[in-house]
Amino acid sequence: MKVLILVCIILIFASCSNKQISEKDLFSEATLKSERDKFYYNTINQTILVSLSLPLNDSTEKKYLSAFWAMELIQFRNQVTDSAIKKSLNEFESRSTEFQRALLELIYALYQDEFRKEIESLIPKINNPKLFAMCIHYLRNSIANDRLLQMTFDFESKFMKAEEDPIIKMLKLDLENNFRKNLASPQLLDLFKNKFLSNRLVIFSIQRVNREYPGLLVIKTPEGKFLRNDKGEIFSIPQLARAVSGLPGYITNGNTPEGFFSIQGIDVSKNVFIGPTPNLQPIFIMKLLIQFGDLSFIII
Repeated sequence: MKVLILVCIILIFASCSNKQISEKDLFSEATLKSERDKFYYNTINQTILVSLSLPLNDSTEKKYLSAFWAMELIQFRNQVTDSAIKKSLNEFESRSTEFQRALLELIYALYQDEFRKEIESLIPKINNPKLFAMCIHYLRNSIANDRLLQMTFDFESKFMKAEEDPIIKMLKLDLENNFRKNLASPQLLDLFKNKFLSNRLVIFSIQRVNREYPGLLVIKTPEGKFLRNDKGEIFSIPQLARAVSGLPGYITNGNTPEGFFSIQGIDVSKNVFIGPTPNLQPIFIMKLLIQFGDLSFIII
């Protein structure tokens, strides 16, 4: 019922924006279990194992990238993949930036703390802000926060130009917020009662900092009241805002970033793994810097 209501809301947006969505737009055979099972086994045998059995060089990098993406998507690893990841790390410095980023993303998603020493040894050799931030996040469970923050300041002083890099800026905010976690948090009511975007529909996606847990979506009507169900309770929908990688939202393929977004229209997903699902098309406006304890907000 909740999913149906959400689809209805999206369809209302569609009618207002002259975007036509028909019943056939909401179905794809690729999302059937039989097709997903077939894709799963074909992916393992054809995309992952075949690609990673090739020698790693400039001409096979694309094959490895496809294998990394597939491994992450279906959460697959075995002895063959483990060996290939170790080999890729050994050749990290000689590979393209695109390859390095994809490799670090996969390690973050599937190999948690297994390559701590290897990743730590890479940090002095990296001058790319995004790659550096990925390494720092990977090490957050094994190295003290103050040391990671010092590494970040050292990187910034060594490589940043006059204008601060936005990724390093967000990384510092993340690390600095870790020191402030015992501070009193603002009241949620202060945010909900705020009259920003008056006379506009506002969608709040309330997420935990740990995106392993589902969040909630609530809707504030243009009249300034929260949408309620037939029982008079505030209407809400459980919602995930976690990426497969689990990386923070300011890094490629990371979680949905918290902050303010503006709805630009609606579309139907063209990703065969999701299926042709109607969705809102927001653009990021600004970061919401206030932390509400263990909660973060996505507001559109």
